Parts: sequence; structure tokens; C-alpha cells
Amino acid sequence: MMASRKRSSSIALAAAVIICGTAFTTYGSDQLQSVHAPDVVAAHYEQLPPPSEPVLIRWDFSDGSEYPYDLRQAADTVSVFPGDEPEVPKRMISLGRLEFKAQGDHVAKIVFTQTETFIEGMPEDEKGKSMLNGRPMVVPGLKEDGTMPSAQNAQSTLFRLLFPLPSEPLEVGRTSTIPFQFPVNVFGSPLSADGRVKMTLTGLVYVRGMTCAQIDYVIEVDEVELPEEIETEFHFAMSGVGRYFFDIEAGRLVESSAAVVTNMEAEFPEDYMSHMAGDDDPPADLTMRMSND
Repeated sequence: MMASRKRSSSIALAAAVIICGTAFTTYGSDQLQSVHAPDVVAAHYEQLPPPSEPVLIRWDFSDGSEYPYDLRQAADTVSVFPGDEPEVPKRMISLGRLEFKAQGDHVAKIVFTQTETFIEGMPEDEKGKSMLNGRPMVVPGLKEDGTMPSAQNAQSTLFRLLFPLPSEPLEVGRTSTIPFQFPVNVFGSPLSADGRVKMTLTGLVYVRGMTCAQIDYVIEVDEVELPEEIETEFHFAMSGVGRYFFDIEAGRLVESSAAVVTNMEAEFPEDYMSHMAGDDDPPADLTMRMSND
């Protein structure tokens, strides 16, 4: 169908757990919503007449297709471990390159190359010294419908939050809901938090000469089923919003941004804390809390 497509676009991620947004929500907040949500939905373009028929949004991973993007990720994470006072959140900024490269058979691999990572406010000569800089992370198996193999890490799962695709054609104003899983580690046990992503086709817009579908979406993750062998309390919740613009004729993402906040609370087993404390008395509060936005 084509030899090679290369057009650079931009993606912004204010997201969760490992790489997150630019402020934090206090633990136990009843309103689990990123403070950056208004920025995400601020992008507006010229509206076009609604389509005459439902729109199916799919990538085009024809042989030779390549879609490069600039990626900016911002993270503020605050953690409180048993016996410690809350730390002051540090804002980490990560810049990189996100590429989608066709592998054949209408499947692509995601290649992420981190170019610069730094903590906001650090001396200039200390910036960009992350061990990950320049070393690509490759995630194979992305299909044209946006689905990927389920066994992925947290970072690759976050990539999916930038372009969740509806499972069926949509008319303007209609919503599609797909299941979503986020990997969590509970004292060494690799589990998953279950939830959903709700996507709404809000219209067709004109973005830099391209006719694009505008998709607004909501992320809700709050279900973790602990095996009976794990005798502890563990709570995890993720909530977020996103907006992306997808060139429906070329089959490619044009622009995307997302803001996600997570809250996690885990109660340490007493025998675990006694082992960690050694000869010292374990702290009375055996709960660890982490909040990211």
C-alpha cells in the first residue's frame, strides 16, 4: 500500500505510578482526578461536519510504515513508608522518542528511546545522566485495532493510555468501553488492577491539513483481586482523562495527551516489618501509601 511514512508528531503524558503527572493528590482523596485534566482537554481544532456513517478507527501497519512521535512525560511521586514522614514530591521530567514500526502481517512494534531525564530544579550539569538515556525499550505485537499482548510492564501499559482505540465503529457522541488492566506488584506477587476505558467520538476536526477523529476518553481502574495466600490489605485506584486526534484516512495517531492519577495503599505484614527492622522495634504504623499525578 505504501513504502514508508514518516511524520513527526507530539505526545504528552502526565500519567501514573512510574511516570506520572505534575502534582500529587493526597492519600484517601474522595475525588481521584488529576489536577491536570483541564490541560489535557484544552486542545481544540476546527470542527468539520459529522461523518455520514460510523467511523472505525484503526492503525495502518502496512509493510514499511513508520510513525515517529516526540514524547514528554512528567512525574510527581510521593511515598510514605512505615515510620517515615511524608516526603516532598520531586518532579521528574522525561523526554524521548516513541516510534511505531510495522513488523509485517499488519502488526507493529513500539520503540521508546529516552533522550533526557532530569529532576526539576537540579543543576544543569547533572541533567540527562539517566542510565536509560539512549537505550531503546521495544514492545512488540501492537495490532491495528490497538490491542497488545497482555504480559506487559507498567511503562508499556502507560503507552496504551495514549491511544486506546474503540472496539467498534462510532457515530459522533457515541461511546465505546473496553477492559483495561494495569500491572501491580503486591509484595513480590505480579498481579493486575482491572478497570475500563470509555472512549467517545466527539467529532471530526481539521488538524494541520488532516481530517481527524477526536476521541475523548476516561480511565477507571480500581479492582484488585488478592489471592487468599496474600494476607494483607491492598488498595489501588487509577483515574484519568485523555484526548487524541487520529487521522482516519492515513490510519495514524496525530496528537495525544493524557493525565492520570493513582493512589495506592498497602499494609505491611508484621513479620515482614520485623524482618526489615532487624533488632529495632518495627514502627506502629505498618501502612505504605503512594500517590502519583
